[in-house]
Amino acid sequence: MTEPSNIVGGLDLNKLGEGSALLLWAFRSCACGWTKCSCLPAMFDHHFGEQGPDVLRHILVLAQVIGSGGHRKITLVNPNSARVTHDEASLLRSVEAVQNGHVASLSAQMTWLMAGGSITVPSWAVSSIAKAFAQKGLFVRSKCESLKEAVQNGPELKGKKSLR
Repeated sequence: MTEPSNIVGGLDLNKLGEGSALLLWAFRSCACGWTKCSCLPAMFDHHFGEQGPDVLRHILVLAQVIGSGGHRKITLVNPNSARVTHDEASLLRSVEAVQNGHVASLSAQMTWLMAGGSITVPSWAVSSIAKAFAQKGLFVRSKCESLKEAVQNGPELKGKKSLR
């Protein structure tokens, strides 16, 4: 459980879209050690087909690297919670940055999450996850307003409609 002061006020995961909800649910589950649950691979098979196991493995690697290589403890809430912590919002912003082609923002978010630890592997994992999600139309948003803009304007992928 997390302290209320670590929750981003007014941010409801259910309003951020399917991509954000799927990513945080999987990341939280991996970080909590709930990797034996058959619903995780089933959900990723459903959304990603043959790529499902690889995408889920990248999320597990990300959770493990942040947990073991980061120099601070990050705050998460229960995997099924609609609340979002500041650290979880930072993770969402990192994936959103890759999907929108903002490499500097990815680096800044990873530096914050890793607190002085190496950002090479987590940045690679986030990039892989972001591209896989975008290829399936699962855009990750870190603010409710950005979801509204995405629906109105489409994804900002350097003038492209996908990362392929």
